[in-house]
Amino acid sequence: MSLSLLVSDLKTYLTFLSQRSHFLNTKMTHRIKAFGYSSEYGFLLYKGRTIEKKMVANLLITEKTSREDAQRAEVLRLRIPALKKAWAIEPEAIQGKQTKCQLEQAENELEEIEARSGDTRYKIYQAEYMLQAVLKEDYDALRNDPKWYMREGLVQDCVDQGGCCSRQCGCCAKRDLSQNKKGSGHCTFECGCCIAFEGRELTKEQKKERRKDFRDDLERCNSQLILRMADLFIHPLKHQWFSRSGQINQKI
Repeated sequence: MSLSLLVSDLKTYLTFLSQRSHFLNTKMTHRIKAFGYSSEYGFLLYKGRTIEKKMVANLLITEKTSREDAQRAEVLRLRIPALKKAWAIEPEAIQGKQTKCQLEQAENELEEIEARSGDTRYKIYQAEYMLQAVLKEDYDALRNDPKWYMREGLVQDCVDQGGCCSRQCGCCAKRDLSQNKKGSGHCTFECGCCIAFEGRELTKEQKKERRKDFRDDLERCNSQLILRMADLFIHPLKHQWFSRSGQINQKI
């Protein structure tokens, strides 16, 4: 091997080490936001194209609703057998009658969630295919990795809201998206683990208020939330570094 080739290989390898070190040290905290606001009211900018803000907001709201339903159904499926056992012990006692009432409420609620699951899936389908081509392409590319939702920004968002990523339970990382399963991802206020940790459950009115707050925050003028969430839910985050051969590799 010639000296010039050895020098070239050494330079390539040093470049790789430098790039890799920078990647690890920054921990991807510095990144370019993909979404911005258009000068035209009600529109966002993405890769130089105008995108209808309402379309993006609808996708984010529908996705969150799907996660809420999935996590609530999971809670109820665990709660119902426990209530049945408790009721079977003292069915005629006052406490047993209260348990029976709770059981019926839980069963009815689960039936309602399961009954609207088809409608929820269709709403997600509609929201996804209403996306403009440039958005849909990146949206799908991001989801080629079944653990896409474990990207740093979404994990931090879960931590900030006191979700499972703020603890050592690992619930979010265990949720499976490998089969294009809808409704999986980070915690909502319906997460059973979070409810158990907090020791309380939100009332129906509190849940309704939080849903309204989320919608209002997305839809308000110059909302920064919609820019951040659209960036995290749609734009693939590609890290670049040099391989030892000098070829640039990309990884979501």
